[in-house]
Amino acid sequence: MLLDQQRHVRGHIYRRSNGQSHIALLHALREAEQTFAWEQIAGVGLTGSGGERIAQVLGGQHVNELIAQTRAVSEYCLRL
Repeated sequence: MLLDQQRHVRGHIYRRSNGQSHIALLHALREAEQTFAWEQIAGVGLTGSGGERIAQVLGGQHVNELIAQTRAVSEYCLRL
């Protein structure tokens, strides 16, 4: 999910990695770059099996995918 500074959802990107998380990440970053300037991106959160290693490299945060989905539903979908 892409959030602004007020924590409003601005977009989302989900890619299946099929065992190649670094390639899926590159595609997702290219997609994000088409919508947002790099200066607008303040942090990165990743889920999935390859997310932990990539989060360490990027200085981002890895979250268990089920926990991330549950939190997103409780914080964003229940507002609708």
